[in-house]
Order: sequence, then C-alpha cells, then structure tokens
Amino acid sequence: MGNASLLLTEVKVEDQGRYECFINSNSGPKESFINLKVDVNISQVENSIICSSEGIYPRPNLTWFTIPSSNTSLQNRTTVLQTEEQLYSISSFLVVSDSGSDLIYSCGAGR
Repeated sequence: MGNASLLLTEVKVEDQGRYECFINSNSGPKESFINLKVDVNISQVENSIICSSEGIYPRPNLTWFTIPSSNTSLQNRTTVLQTEEQLYSISSFLVVSDSGSDLIYSCGAGR
C-alpha cells in the first residue's frame, strides 16, 4: 500500500461534489472517490475553514498547513467517525487569524 495526495487549489463553494481519482500501482490500476465539501464561515468575530471527507479507509489523519510555510499556530478541532460499513469520515474546523491573511490554508489527509 502507498499514499497518494490530491491537491485542489482556489477551491470555491461550487466545486463541492464527488471526485473520482485513478491510481496506477504495482498491483494494477485502482480508483478512489473523494467527497469534497466546501464550507466557509466568515463572521465578524472569527474566520473559519472546514475540511472534511467521507468514505475513507483506513482511518485517516488530517493535518493543516500554510503556503508559504508559517510558524503560525493553527488552532483546529478534528473529529473522526466510523460508519457501520467500517469506513471513516473526518472533519476539521480551523480558526484563521486576521494576521494570516496573506497565507493559503490547506489540509491533507493521510494514514
């Protein structure tokens, strides 16, 4: 087994949906589905970003990072749930500070 990444840039709410990914490996081609949910909450008190995906196996880990890399402490809360089908759903809520307005925030899930 290996690890693969999917990078989506300049994501908008209308990009939300189900994406099919094809992976070539030594054991042959595989397909995987990613459900992209785009939910941006902006209020006067705080800016927040939610990163989530469903139907994942094995249990994922999610990390937030910035582009360019920053020493800013990223305050987030992540929840992982397992379905009856033994698949996982992950959701992470990140609070974005006003001082990081020149940064691009990104999340990645791996095992």
